[in-house]
Amino acid sequence: MKEEIIKPGIVRRIIERVENDNGLVISSETADIILIAFLETVADILSEGDSIKLKGY
Repeated sequence: MKEEIIKPGIVRRIIERVENDNGLVISSETADIILIAFLETVADILSEGDSIKLKGY
């Protein structure tokens, strides 16, 4: 079984991706806020019966 990644690990990976790919520096608090907002938005969309399509994934 592969490693289980919990929220702090996801936040860390988001920070690394943003910094490496875009040269931007973001705090862990900002990354956490963005992650929560994204997940809550997805949950809202799905709970309304709509679907989500992310091209390239």
